[in-house]
Amino acid sequence: MISGQLKFFSKLERFLLIMVSEAEW
Repeated sequence: MISGQLKFFSKLERFLLIMVSEAEW
């Protein structure tokens, strides 16, 4: 359960990073 949440947050963090980088450029 915890590993699953960690994986989900990892994907979410990467997704947010991509969105922010695209918004900046």
